[in-house]
Amino acid sequence: MTKNRTEVADIDRSLYDFTYGEEGFERLDAGITPDIVREISAKKDEPQWMLDLRLKSLEIFNRFPDPTWGPSIEGLDMDNIVTYVKPNTDQKHDWESVPDDIKNTFERLGIPEAERSYLAGVGAQYDSELVYHNMQDTASKMGIVYSGIEEALHDPQWEPLIHEKFMTLIPPTDHKFAALHGAVWSGGSFVYVPKGTKLDFPLQSYFRLNAKGAGQFEHTLIIVEDDADLHFIEGCSAPKYNVANLHAGAVELFVGKRAHLRYSTIENWSKNMYNLNTKRAVCDEGGQIEWVSGSFGSHVGYLYPMSVLNGRRARSSFTGITFAGAGQNLDTGCKVVLNAPETSATVETKGISKSGGIQTVHGVDFDLTDGGNGDLQRLEQMQRRLAALGIGNVGMKPGFHTIEHTVLALAAGIPPVLRNKAIIFCGRERSRPFVAGCPGPRGPCPDSLRQPCAWPGRNRPHGCCRRCARRRRR
Repeated sequence: MTKNRTEVADIDRSLYDFTYGEEGFERLDAGITPDIVREISAKKDEPQWMLDLRLKSLEIFNRFPDPTWGPSIEGLDMDNIVTYVKPNTDQKHDWESVPDDIKNTFERLGIPEAERSYLAGVGAQYDSELVYHNMQDTASKMGIVYSGIEEALHDPQWEPLIHEKFMTLIPPTDHKFAALHGAVWSGGSFVYVPKGTKLDFPLQSYFRLNAKGAGQFEHTLIIVEDDADLHFIEGCSAPKYNVANLHAGAVELFVGKRAHLRYSTIENWSKNMYNLNTKRAVCDEGGQIEWVSGSFGSHVGYLYPMSVLNGRRARSSFTGITFAGAGQNLDTGCKVVLNAPETSATVETKGISKSGGIQTVHGVDFDLTDGGNGDLQRLEQMQRRLAALGIGNVGMKPGFHTIEHTVLALAAGIPPVLRNKAIIFCGRERSRPFVAGCPGPRGPCPDSLRQPCAWPGRNRPHGCCRRCARRRRR
């Protein structure tokens, strides 16, 4: 039977590739120096500890070499990047007060309509500053705090909490562009959800970089307390220029005991953008973090959301799709640290490369630390099996190709099993590991290979056939 070739159209950029002028905008000089860092901090009237963090981050940035783990960024010259551009307005709480050019931008992107239809709150950032922020009364009456992070930083109630959490999941020493973020960050969102509070409708922040040759460095800090629930959406876009633009934001997510956070994002930057974003979450006992990620824009992209599961039975799930068209080189993946017993993670990713675009999917990086049941031997075993499948580090060659990588289930410290380009970690029963495929004296049981992997049960601990179950008992 002849298999039909699937045709995928390029993404229509007409929705995003429009721009307005910068009349009345304030631009600092290009490059990054201690004076520029101090000027950004002074404009925001920040506490001394924040200025100290910025200057320390700048020192680290200047010491660090450029990253070598992803696509080349030699076309990015920080001496030509403007790190701060202030639009010609302060933050507003109703769209009618926003200047027409900025309001028209967000109208074309559909943000006000989305707010009217199904969102509990919206924040909109234009270049380096928030220009609009609003939250429904129903959410505020529940005790939920959703504001610009700079606004929260000036609130005596929240400044100590921000001081405690800010850049602790993503320290400036993490990598060069985390240090850059720490030095020149501007704008972003702060969300606090009290214990036991569950918000039925999402909150959304949208980031638009309009300025030519500029960078955007927003910081998102979300704290979901014990037994709370939140869905947070971020979107971003920029028009295309013939010079490099830079996005080096940071997202820090704190998920409490038995809490749940879904973080959804669509990154649709222009094809002159270097998207070097860093995202990280930490989960306490019984907590759950869900990542839903779409990466469709930028010239070069580094994107690897990370989950640190610190509490027993904490869970992480990641669902991602990446599209690389002509002129794009996107490096994506995710990382999970299983730092406690009975932690688990699921990962589903799909990448599409077309018209010479390059899309690299890194095999999922699982770190089985001493806090869990895993050990180094099992981690090395997993890495060898990934390499044997050829999906540990997959390069999407020019042309039209797709690759799908699914991790069906993973439990801390349990040996991995590979089936049909999937990594499957089966459960334990009475501390005895069961492996799908039931390898015996004569090799894997054919029947078991056709069975789905399942969590432990009394008779068939991993969906195995009776013959293999009997062989195990013997």
